[in-house]
Amino acid sequence: MPTISATGSASVVSKHLRSHSLISAPGFPGRIFLLPLFSKTIAMKRYFFLLIASLMVACGVPEDEFLIRGRISNVEDGAMIWLFGVEDGQTKVMGNERIVDGRFSMRGKIVGDAQKLTLTTENHLYSATPLEIWVAGGKKITIVGKDKSIPTWRVRSSIPQNREENRYRRASRELISRQAEVEIRQQKLDANAYILIHELFLPEDTVVLRHRFDSLEIIRVELREGQLLNDAQIMAKTPVSVVWMEHLHALAGQVNIAKSDTLLTAARKLWEKVPEEERNSEQGKQIAARIFPPEEEE
Repeated sequence: MPTISATGSASVVSKHLRSHSLISAPGFPGRIFLLPLFSKTIAMKRYFFLLIASLMVACGVPEDEFLIRGRISNVEDGAMIWLFGVEDGQTKVMGNERIVDGRFSMRGKIVGDAQKLTLTTENHLYSATPLEIWVAGGKKITIVGKDKSIPTWRVRSSIPQNREENRYRRASRELISRQAEVEIRQQKLDANAYILIHELFLPEDTVVLRHRFDSLEIIRVELREGQLLNDAQIMAKTPVSVVWMEHLHALAGQVNIAKSDTLLTAARKLWEKVPEEERNSEQGKQIAARIFPPEEEE
């Protein structure tokens, strides 16, 4: 069972470099004060090379740690990014960091195999669905986004599970983006309802907001169903893996609220590919309970 811990950390090195790397010398505007490092002497060249090499080593990720760095454009400073994991069956906060200048950074300890974490924020101006990422020892994960639609943020990593997840995301990018837009609208309605109830003491005025929220929820569920059907098409052509099982688990969790039996049929067809060992796992038992109700259980 892999163990993991993480904390947020400001990028002290990058801040230092931004503050001091371009210092103009008196009388030489625009010139770099550290220009003497580029002396033509062999000794100074060697010193400069060793300095750069040592900085590159220092920026590496130890084998028992992971590093997450995010670059998000078109967002304001201040939103707190939270990182969650599951340990002994319980959801656990693994770290948090505020977005500053469109960036955030989190580093954590990990022992064992790659592990899935979820990244989200409590800010109501962002979408509610988290971004699922995989972390592993000695690996850096870069997250790049263009707005507050968290599930649309792109994950760049050499970790195989992240690459596999990216295949699913690419197949449903438009659906995921539209879901995120709907969720942001729902988040705003929830925030307005909170004000009406707890600050203006007008709970009766939330009825209209609730109707709007429910209408948006119908749209969101339809979009989610479309995404899961895209997932099923990919799963039908790919072998069973940890990520594959995660997606079957998500598919099974949606069958009870789907408008038709399409998801249920797809889930049962995919279940035929699941090896006996996976069927007997805790996750496999949960999937079976959802797609084969007690009266129909195999």
